[in-house]
Amino acid sequence: MLGWEFPPFISGGLGVHCFELTRALAESGVHIDFFMPQMSHRITALSSGIRIIPVPRSIVSQRVPGPYGMVYVQTAARGTFTDAVYGSDFFGAVYAYNQACVQRVMEEHARSPYDLIHAHDWITSTAALRVKTQSGVPLVATIHSTEQDRTAGLGANTWIEAQESALVRGADAVITVSKRSKALLVQAFGVSPDRVFAIYNGVDARRFSRSLPIFRNPDEHIVLFHGRLSVQKGPLFFIRAAKRVIEHMPNVRFVISGTGDLLPELVSEALQLGITDRITFAGYVPDEFLPALYASADVFVLPSVSEPFGITTLEAMSAGTPAIISRSTGVGEALHYCLSADFWDTEAFANKILGVLSYAPLHNLLREGSRQEASTFTWKLAAEQTIHVYEHALKRRLT
Repeated sequence: MLGWEFPPFISGGLGVHCFELTRALAESGVHIDFFMPQMSHRITALSSGIRIIPVPRSIVSQRVPGPYGMVYVQTAARGTFTDAVYGSDFFGAVYAYNQACVQRVMEEHARSPYDLIHAHDWITSTAALRVKTQSGVPLVATIHSTEQDRTAGLGANTWIEAQESALVRGADAVITVSKRSKALLVQAFGVSPDRVFAIYNGVDARRFSRSLPIFRNPDEHIVLFHGRLSVQKGPLFFIRAAKRVIEHMPNVRFVISGTGDLLPELVSEALQLGITDRITFAGYVPDEFLPALYASADVFVLPSVSEPFGITTLEAMSAGTPAIISRSTGVGEALHYCLSADFWDTEAFANKILGVLSYAPLHNLLREGSRQEASTFTWKLAAEQTIHVYEHALKRRLT
């Protein structure tokens, strides 16, 4: 399996998915070598069926194709990727990782041949396709989010889209995290629907259902946004809905948890709307505090412009927190105990927030239904369905 993130080095749902899915696959009897960039600290898998294989950053000193024309890359021999993974040298780090990853995977394949390669997102596409060619092993690719999703259709990077297209077209089977994502992928890249499988993410419901609220002021209701502060996730719409809610119910605190490049614009918007005293920018919340954060909220809101799935919705629901999400959020297609609105319709979001906060029977119905419904999204089920896709890819290669 080729990835880019694995706890504790994560920036979002991709890292959570890789960790939980590999663990569930290992518990189902699948032996996994998980290749990822070497970090400054050793990462140890939590299952006997998983080996974490760090790929060191090898020497690369040349001009290579990149997203903005030609990018000069020069890296240290056998160094780590810790400083470059999310820094200014991001694309250089991606290139270096893919080059070194091919060699590392083929070394392990020579010692003990693999049955199948599973790659996650465009960031591993070059290595995945070269390993497939050199080894003759079938390739399964999971597309967690497309460039169109991440940019909300505004200024998509055509170089990254080309990587996505090559990976989708070159894979023997493709996994998406929702039916919505499958339809978008088929439309964008012209891949046959028969080769694309929608498998929902899971959630560790027990982890989020056992926590007690600790971030509470008894005189305030709490409405929570938790996620990356980017155009894709729609936090600006969250703030605009907050303005409408506060006009009718002043004792509501809107908490924005997460980091991202949109933070200055969000602060500016709150200032212009005159609601800074009702908004708390919580910044990065460590993973161990997330269950308590969800449990402390009266309502969770995710107004994403384009969201392939939305694991945070299941986390909030597992905590018994009613969720209101945009209609362009993939997980919504499988939920009943969840309210939704168009991402741009801040008045509709505000009305639904007011309804959940004001009408106790609705709040209680959503709270109890959310817990039960979220518990049906398990990583065990996701692993079982992924194994079926593996079998499909293996049969396809033989025929």
